[in-house]
Amino acid sequence: MELPRRGRGDELLKPGELLSLRRRLRSIAHRHDLTTVIACAFDHRTRMLPFIYADTRMVPAGVRAVGSAMVDAGFSKTRIVLQQWNKNFRPSRMQLDGRVPDLFMVSTMGMHSDRALELIQDARRIELSQRPLIIAGGSHAVYEPFLLYGGDAKPGTGGDGAVAGPDAAVTGEEFVLLSLIEVILSFRAEGEPVRSAFFRARNAGALDEIPGLILPRGTRTETEGIADELIDTGMQRLLGDLDELPHPVLGYQLLEAPGRGELLSRTALEAARVRRYTPISSLVMTFGCKFACPYCPIPAYNQRQHRLKSPARIADEMWQLHKHYGLRYSMRTNANGEVILIVTNPLPITFPVTLNFRYIVHPSVAGATVVDALFETSADVPSSNSYKTTRTGRVNLIADTAVARPVSYSASTKLLQDTFGPLDARVYVIPPAGW
Repeated sequence: MELPRRGRGDELLKPGELLSLRRRLRSIAHRHDLTTVIACAFDHRTRMLPFIYADTRMVPAGVRAVGSAMVDAGFSKTRIVLQQWNKNFRPSRMQLDGRVPDLFMVSTMGMHSDRALELIQDARRIELSQRPLIIAGGSHAVYEPFLLYGGDAKPGTGGDGAVAGPDAAVTGEEFVLLSLIEVILSFRAEGEPVRSAFFRARNAGALDEIPGLILPRGTRTETEGIADELIDTGMQRLLGDLDELPHPVLGYQLLEAPGRGELLSRTALEAARVRRYTPISSLVMTFGCKFACPYCPIPAYNQRQHRLKSPARIADEMWQLHKHYGLRYSMRTNANGEVILIVTNPLPITFPVTLNFRYIVHPSVAGATVVDALFETSADVPSSNSYKTTRTGRVNLIADTAVARPVSYSASTKLLQDTFGPLDARVYVIPPAGW
């Protein structure tokens, strides 16, 4: 699953390339009047701690980003459907703006792939002349796109293991998807189905020059979605300046309201109700990592690049999401000026820990002379096991029952020493300098 790397110096798009692409699409969007449904596949059998709350109370950043890109490019008739909220959604019965959508996109992680294939295959029940162009994306498409076409030869999928997969898979970010749409629309005749224009562009080789695509080929791809071979157009070029990304506030206006039905609602979730269903917002601040841990796929996907948004852009995104939808964020110090650090031990063993605060530039940390470990108990610090089993609620930093105990902290070396029990957690409180 390790991804290849583009040649050194060829990893990034030229500055302004995404901005130019967005402008070009906005100039032609009115002539095509596209409708798009973006589905986030979700298998409820996979729910697990510690995400048992956030997995259904936060709109995933991927589908939100795709929706934002579509609206920003001028395609406002777009709807985001979360299987977290709409378990019974049936693509074969979907209509948007009174018609079958032109594009149906499915985003999935590997553990939700069964649900994704069900969505794709149900969409293929739509009569061929009205069938939307089906595009798959998400981490599953990035790392194992062949599985979307039955590459694992699961029993029951046919004699050769092939399954009806998507018409294309996107293994890159917004620039790849928007580039694909731009080429398709350049081939599209007036009144022609988008799916028909896609196959003409593919057969002409016009899509081969867009890095970041998986294109199925074969005699049955257009009618049945069965691929004889898969064409990989290569690793995408990455956006270097994340400030060029469309604003995330656009995606939240596209959400399908939670429901038990198979059909889409006539309108998206009202802005006043967004906070009720998704009080936790998803924001991208960085991509990539400057480290190269051998077990982690993130550096390879990001071509060993570490990409950032500017502080001004991050602040604007937070403000706009709060202004339009009332969404709030926990990335802050508390009202007393204290800094809160939560550290967990994921291992079933006990061991001593030394935490180095030397490189944290926050003024409260830099000037701290004491650090407390906070527990929700009125007695002394309990053992790890009793702490996990006896506490009645989440740690409340202002509750009367929350008490702190000093830990071994050196103000000169900025080193903190503590001992963690099996699966233990510590909430460290750094008071403002001078306390």
